[in-house]
Order: sequence, then C-alpha cells, then structure tokens
Amino acid sequence: NNLANTYDTLFADSIGITPLARSESSISAYHLYVIRLESCTPDQHNFMVSALRNKGVFAHVHYIPIYLQPYYQNLGFKAGYCAEAESYYYSAITLPLYPTLTLTQQEYIVSTTEALYLE
Repeated sequence: NNLANTYDTLFADSIGITPLARSESSISAYHLYVIRLESCTPDQHNFMVSALRNKGVFAHVHYIPIYLQPYYQNLGFKAGYCAEAESYYYSAITLPLYPTLTLTQQEYIVSTTEALYLE
C-alpha cells in the first residue's frame, strides 16, 4: 500500500492522468497500479504504452475486453459491443509495482508518464 500511496501522491497534480479511485473502506493487495488517461484514443493509448516501454517503464494493459479476443471475433463479436469496456481498455495503463521499487524509480515513472501524455 505504501508504494500505491506514493504513486497517488506523485500523480496528485497531474493533468489528464488519474489513478483508479479507492474506497476508504477497502484494503488492496496491490498487485497492479492502474492509471487512466483522459480523452485517449486507441492510437494514443498504444503510443503511450510503447513509448513508456522504450523509456524503460514496463507498462502493461489489463485487460482486453473478452469479445475483442480473436476467438470471439470469429463468433461475430465486433468493436463497439460494449462501449464502456472499450473506453476503460483504451484509457487504462498498468504501471510497474513490485516490493523493491524505489522512490527514485517511481518519480521517474511518473515524470516520464506525464511528459509523454503531454506530447
């Protein structure tokens, strides 16, 4: 939770980048740290993930809407089937979170994410 709290603090003044909201009454094990990007197109989302990785920030995407998986596409499901799921998918990015992550590394991750988002 300390690492997630640090990310929350570092992203507190970010424009267009929002950590997922937490309920005051819940406690998370935090195996993932997710941010959402405002007004992000699929191309911008793909750019962000690729650009972060190119700068040594191993960002990930969780999770593709199941109906966009090839198996379901072969059954006739198409993009647009569930607009909210796609909106989340194309705005969410998972940032590195592991026990040995340092404050310096988190500061780099946040500053790099902010700079790329503003490009």
